Amino acid sequence: MKTPVSARFAATAIFAGLSLSAHAATVVPITEVYAHNEYSNFTQGEDDMINGSGMTYDPGTGPVTIGEAGDAGWPAIGGHPSGWTTTSSQYQSEWQSGKLLSGATNSKIGWAAFDLGSVTTGLDELYIWHIRENTGRVAATYNVYVASTPTVSLSHGPDNTSTAIDYDFSSGGWTLITSETGSYRGSSVIDLGEVAGRYIGIEILTNSGDANRVGFAEIGITAVPEPRAALLSGLGLLALLRRRR
Repeated sequence: MKTPVSARFAATAIFAGLSLSAHAATVVPITEVYAHNEYSNFTQGEDDMINGSGMTYDPGTGPVTIGEAGDAGWPAIGGHPSGWTTTSSQYQSEWQSGKLLSGATNSKIGWAAFDLGSVTTGLDELYIWHIRENTGRVAATYNVYVASTPTVSLSHGPDNTSTAIDYDFSSGGWTLITSETGSYRGSSVIDLGEVAGRYIGIEILTNSGDANRVGFAEIGITAVPEPRAALLSGLGLLALLRRRR
């Protein structure tokens, strides 16, 4: 028996929608931030990377995904990172460490790590807005890692200008995604390859010349729906349509 034209159109629409949804990245809230030095710039220190400070969302740019009120992390300002516009170059709106590491593993000068709260599949892109207030404090070269269950637990760094703590991303459980470069008042969009993970780590190897500080203005992470889950949902809907016929 032929499938009715209406059902065929419905099936086509479902699978077209699945194809689109498989690539429609949504924002992943960040529940906690760790860093080698969590110096406070009169606001929230390391949390300045995820609270939307100094950033404005342009609703006319990019797809829209609004976060729930009260989220511990981004998207406190609402919207997709592709719609961010920078509005502030004040250091109070950015995380800038009070102390650099010296003699640390892999010769790093600093690091930051972001906890998504649970293992998330389909991690798509990492958005970084770099330092805007001081040219020398940009993370000039850095590595990006992902982990589900790190062998060594992350710890919060001190909130002062005299000490910092190291973290060894080669200690186990971490996978190197890429090595990148940053620029003053610039932004970076890093392809995470739709991997699964709970933590994103950034290992800062060099800055742009400042002897004391390094940091970021804002961080956003997106993920795409798991293809299997989307497919099963679509198939269920199609079966329901056929039963109704």
